[in-house]
Amino acid sequence: MLKTFYVNNFRLFKHLELPKLGQVNLIAGKNGSGKSALLEAIRLYASNADPGVFVDLIFSRKEYWSPKERPHFDETVSGQVLRHLFHGHKLPEMNSEGIRVGKSEEEHFHLTVAIYVQAEEGIARRVPNSKGGFQPLTTLDIEISPDDISFYDKYLVLEQAGQARRLVNLDKSLNDLMRLSHLSDHSRYPIQVVFAQSTDSNDLASLWDKTGLTSLEPEVITGMQLIEPKIKRLSFVDAEEDQRSTVRIPMVQHSDVSEPLSLQVFGDGILRLFEILLSLVNARDGILVIDELENGLHYTIHPKVWDIVFRLAKKLNVQVFATTHSWDCIRGFEVAWREHLDEGTFFRLDIKGERVKATYYDLNVLQDAIIADVEVR
Repeated sequence: MLKTFYVNNFRLFKHLELPKLGQVNLIAGKNGSGKSALLEAIRLYASNADPGVFVDLIFSRKEYWSPKERPHFDETVSGQVLRHLFHGHKLPEMNSEGIRVGKSEEEHFHLTVAIYVQAEEGIARRVPNSKGGFQPLTTLDIEISPDDISFYDKYLVLEQAGQARRLVNLDKSLNDLMRLSHLSDHSRYPIQVVFAQSTDSNDLASLWDKTGLTSLEPEVITGMQLIEPKIKRLSFVDAEEDQRSTVRIPMVQHSDVSEPLSLQVFGDGILRLFEILLSLVNARDGILVIDELENGLHYTIHPKVWDIVFRLAKKLNVQVFATTHSWDCIRGFEVAWREHLDEGTFFRLDIKGERVKATYYDLNVLQDAIIADVEVR
């Protein structure tokens, strides 16, 4: 579990330190203060900079756009889109300071740009002390002129524990990055993500396949009964969307109706709660991030939803990071936090000049702020 967190040069964060984290963490702040970016930084660290996460981050913010007329993925260079992950939307110069993400200044990884060369070819023969093969250059190896640059490959590199790992060729197309995202998984923690928008039904079905008929299935059903107490069982069925694709639909058994009903009959709120619960039980011994937890949920059930989150997070050893814009969500968190005193953390992100600062509230201060109607969102 992360007890502290440290971010440098990622998105809008020039520098951010979180000196205290709990089992369940709620993050507030104005629009543009970095709440979603912090969840992205946590995902990046948990995945150990897996290329699949790069793809997710690019597509979630629609950053694959290219200034070319009618651009295609095979025409868009990876470096053109990955630059948006760096502070100032600019890739670092070779061997200079890049993104640093981790537990602290002492324990983190470094994402930067390095240039590699086939040492036996062309202009690269001028590299001093060359041993042949595909090697990184440092600024001391060779002065690179514009005429020479075509002989080199520019990579996004992960540096940690004194070692470097090439991740992405920044001169290749976005299509190559997408293919690479399916080939490797170097994650340090299991992680599940609940986005602000609803998740594809087939993705939910995949999570349910890992949950149904296990000891965790009753936890999910009990949670959904907060909204519809008469739901008894759930299963996914296949429905043909068109001749080329099939969508899996969640159907439930209801005590008042003899035939199965689509879960969506009961509204968007129950689908949101279903996704949160499924993601939580599938994040055992890992991390769950939830963007705008309150979406679709009526204010009256927030305390009970948070109580389930606290209870299952402790039971399954899951660390939860959630964001909110909602007073009702914060109030519900505060009510549940009283029953789980040692497990919660609440803080707000604010932009101060060129930096983002985290302001922490302990339970007593948060209670006072709620009673006095002091703004903490």
